[in-house]
Amino acid sequence: MANNTFKGSIKDVTSSLVNFQPDSENISTFINLLDELRKFCATETTYKRNILESVVHKKFLQSVQTFMLNNFKDCSKTEDGNENFRNFFLAFGKLSRSAIEVLPCRYLFSLKSAFTLMKAVVTRLGVKMNVENESVELAELILMAETSKKEECEREVTAEEINEIKSMTILPTEKDLYDKPPELRKNIVEGAYESVGHYITVQFNLLHEDFVAPLRAGITEYLSSNWGTQRKQSGVYFYHQVKILDASLDSGKLGHVIKLDKKVKWEMVSKFFIFGSLLLFTTNSFNSFFLGTVIEVDNKEQTIIVKLNEMHNDVCDNIYAEEYLVAASKVFFEPYLHVLTALQKMIAEEFPMEKYIVRVSPESKVPAYIVELGLTTYNMFGKTQVEILEPSWPKFMVQFNPSQHRAFQAALTSEFVVIQGPPGTGKTFLGLQIVETLLDNVPIDTPILVVCYKNHALDQFLEGILKKTQNIIRIGGRSKNKNLEKFKKKCS
Repeated sequence: MANNTFKGSIKDVTSSLVNFQPDSENISTFINLLDELRKFCATETTYKRNILESVVHKKFLQSVQTFMLNNFKDCSKTEDGNENFRNFFLAFGKLSRSAIEVLPCRYLFSLKSAFTLMKAVVTRLGVKMNVENESVELAELILMAETSKKEECEREVTAEEINEIKSMTILPTEKDLYDKPPELRKNIVEGAYESVGHYITVQFNLLHEDFVAPLRAGITEYLSSNWGTQRKQSGVYFYHQVKILDASLDSGKLGHVIKLDKKVKWEMVSKFFIFGSLLLFTTNSFNSFFLGTVIEVDNKEQTIIVKLNEMHNDVCDNIYAEEYLVAASKVFFEPYLHVLTALQKMIAEEFPMEKYIVRVSPESKVPAYIVELGLTTYNMFGKTQVEILEPSWPKFMVQFNPSQHRAFQAALTSEFVVIQGPPGTGKTFLGLQIVETLLDNVPIDTPILVVCYKNHALDQFLEGILKKTQNIIRIGGRSKNKNLEKFKKKCS
């Protein structure tokens, strides 16, 4: 067997492994790469998890499995073949041990699949290579890791955890960026949550990590690269020589005017910086930082007005004297802030639609307004009378396709409905027909609340409602739609 020893940096090794296509001709090189990676992990304990995460992912493990299936069919026929497989098995086993120790539970399934296939190849081919002890130990280690990590990720939510969430700082801190990423419970997609507290804890932590993780990854990558040579890392933009010029009062809100380096292309900035974008300001390479959120972008002056969050007194004293490095995540922070704040304030006894969201009941009741008002029929678009609780509604003059027709009926006969579909499938159109039908048939004074992710989507929907009624309020001052100007009410 040729001894193709690989020598190089950890970056060279990981890059080579990720892109390696092993075959029968280069197996010794592949084995040496695996062994080099294991040695790096034994010494570089600080970055052990990051190193392994960059390699031990689904694509890499699939290439390992394909390699085993395609290249070991004849390995039992020669002494070299047996030796190759034995060395491969041992090298992969040692790497797997390192991975099992530090990687989250989501990696275990792929590792277990690769290991199971390896054992099957050994059994099927009758390979004699004295790896029984290694095989048994690795199998036991995987089983123990599965058990312990499952308990860690899915353990019962305690009252202390729920209280921690209620007092937790939503905005990212130094601890969020530099501590080990939290082990998160999985989102439950089949079956019910244990309680409202369980649901809130899982969703809060997942959402918080969802916007913190890109910041952590981008800043870590930036600090480990050649600083200043790249403006974008992993979805985070970096701006050098940023100055805070002055205080500003915009729409009754105190902000500060910031100016970016003249080298920055302003047309890109004006597209990226939108209301609510989160910015991190630092003068010491993110050892410490303070935060700001965008209030307004002034294209004429090429400045940005930012609301600065609480800062230490020593920072406040020198705020206009410094030049800052600013990190801006592409993740739109504003929706996360509102949802996380709502989850923090949620009281278990008042949790809305618990039956469906937490206990995932598959049977949706009839809306309360139908029962309370004694409604039996709907007048559909002034054309057709429909028995509300009839299982099959007739077709209407409105051009619904079969899927839209079913969704329309479900929305008007159930108290909880989710209607989803890709862009262009008629969700906005369908929503407008539902609102029109409710306005025509449900004589109550309580409002219909319409919430949208983006301002233009809300404006588009409200413009459609204006054709039916002028009795609307558009909450928030971010609308630029002139047709809705007289309906706007700004939040204090």
